[in-house]
Amino acid sequence: MSGSGIAIGQRRLAILGERSGRPALDANAFPAYRLLGLQTMLVVLLLAALGFTYRGEDINLMIAVLAAMAGIAALLRWRDSPRLAAAIEGCAILVAASMAVACLSLLLATLGYPYRDTALQAADELLLPFLSWPDLARSLAGQAELTAAMCRVYSTLLWQPFALVATLAALGKVELLWRFLHAWALALIACVAIFALVPAETAYVHYGFVPADLPYLTVNAGWWPAEILEKVRTGQLRELGAAQISGLITFPSFHTAAAVLLAWGFRRVPFAGPFFVLLNVAMIATVPLIGSHYFVDVLGGIAVALLAIAGSRTSLGH
Repeated sequence: MSGSGIAIGQRRLAILGERSGRPALDANAFPAYRLLGLQTMLVVLLLAALGFTYRGEDINLMIAVLAAMAGIAALLRWRDSPRLAAAIEGCAILVAASMAVACLSLLLATLGYPYRDTALQAADELLLPFLSWPDLARSLAGQAELTAAMCRVYSTLLWQPFALVATLAALGKVELLWRFLHAWALALIACVAIFALVPAETAYVHYGFVPADLPYLTVNAGWWPAEILEKVRTGQLRELGAAQISGLITFPSFHTAAAVLLAWGFRRVPFAGPFFVLLNVAMIATVPLIGSHYFVDVLGGIAVALLAIAGSRTSLGH
């Protein structure tokens, strides 16, 4: 379905909801749905244009589950349970948007622009001449407990967005929930668009590190994505399936952008909010060495997040 088709469908749902007195779709959800429709349309068009084989059995199952979640949310909203509906629908949007952008990054890697690692390294040295990325990586090599702790903090991105969506829904902050999701989708699109023009091998690969150099690093954010990226660029990989979906984006760091967005969202949560803000500050600190990012990737991710927040403010009219 095209992005315009999704928007028309959303309007029809809203009209039907207004007639029944119980809206099936929150008007604040429209921006996130429109961006998801755009992402999906681009994936379909690029799949056809680039001649990729679609091996999407697992992806199709996930799409069916997400569609069912959206349907359940619409029913719950119609039955006057808007908070539970927002929680379920918001989690579905999080997964769908992330899947769509992961697919887009794989397809856009075929553009084959030159790797920009040397330029990113130069930017690091210009902006932070007192920090040596390779020296920091070498200092982490023998730190088993520190590395394990940093990996755990870095990996909180796997559950934090869902916790935030559920918490905001439970607190009745549904408008903020949808603004967060819109900003999340904007940041994803911005990161994948920049990645298409500024691909990179990742810092560990660029500086010549191998997995054996960091035996306690359990997050393979450096070598496996670089391997997938190279196979796509050289034409060895021309199929899209769950096994090929990976985080290929180096600059700007979406992990950093996500941490900023999460801190921004959690700041409105009473009691637990300050803890999560600090957790996301800590997560940003882990991005270079655990996520195999240059320092400038982190700065770029922060900028993307701030622009996404500003863009979400405009879209919702406040």
